[in-house]
Amino acid sequence: MLLNGGEYGGRRFFQPETVQAATRLAYEGLDHTMQREMGWAYGFHLGGLQGSPEESGAGMGKGSSEKTFGHFGQRTCMAWADFDAGMVVAFTCNRLLSIESNQRRWQELSDAIWDSIES
Repeated sequence: MLLNGGEYGGRRFFQPETVQAATRLAYEGLDHTMQREMGWAYGFHLGGLQGSPEESGAGMGKGSSEKTFGHFGQRTCMAWADFDAGMVVAFTCNRLLSIESNQRRWQELSDAIWDSIES
């Protein structure tokens, strides 16, 4: 629905301007909770390169950009979408991993998804 400018099933839930405002960069810098450089929209994490190359995408994978937005659970689920690719990704699980292992899991899953659409 957000990728479609706020419309779904022929019904408008948000104005396109609202979606644009909610998914554009609002803050870039140190996230004191995550202890890393991040890009934030209003309520969404943003993809793209934040920090060193091995941190590319902040869990949204190597193909992400500032047009990739989503949110992550506490070491479990992730959901993100990308305007340019027209793609939505959701992953849920019930197994908590260490912070480092979970970040690696999100990154590897997301990278595999980007690899599959590049083929």
